Amino acid sequence: MTMPPMGTERQRPLVWALHTLNATVLGCVGARAAMVWGRLPDQVPRHFDFAGEADRWAAKDAGFGVLFAIPLFLVALLYGLRAAMGCFARRPELANLPPRLRGRSAEELAPFFESVRDALLFSCTAVNLAVGSALWGTLQVALGLEQAMPGWTTPKTWLPVIVAALVLGLGRMLLAGARLGRGG
Repeated sequence: MTMPPMGTERQRPLVWALHTLNATVLGCVGARAAMVWGRLPDQVPRHFDFAGEADRWAAKDAGFGVLFAIPLFLVALLYGLRAAMGCFARRPELANLPPRLRGRSAEELAPFFESVRDALLFSCTAVNLAVGSALWGTLQVALGLEQAMPGWTTPKTWLPVIVAALVLGLGRMLLAGARLGRGG
């Protein structure tokens, strides 16, 4: 299997959809925070219990604003790691690979590195959706529009999604590595 040229991810609909979803979540949460920042009360929720009830409040300050940088940081980190996998796919000798995979050509290792890139993208999207929805719920509670975080914004809703993304991504990555280990 040959490595697809850089810039062909638009040809993979799921990958393109996940990129679009990540950008949309970041844009929506950032825009919502910017639109309502001036209307937020002096005391805003800082922490919620597992049921979505605010159990800690604090003053609205720059520290509260930093919360909205978390999804941006996480997405940048995971996309940076994903880009590194693209570099390793082109130059596998730079990667710290298990002994059974060392010495293989970039073409042989392409499916493995692509599966790692996909695992990072699945994980990034799941975490971005979870953190983005939690921040959206935080704004709803802070503005008094909700008494508690809406059900779709709570950890108990998103934890299974994150676990499923990790299992799917890691499973695909392990399967690609096992195929290489068998020489297939």
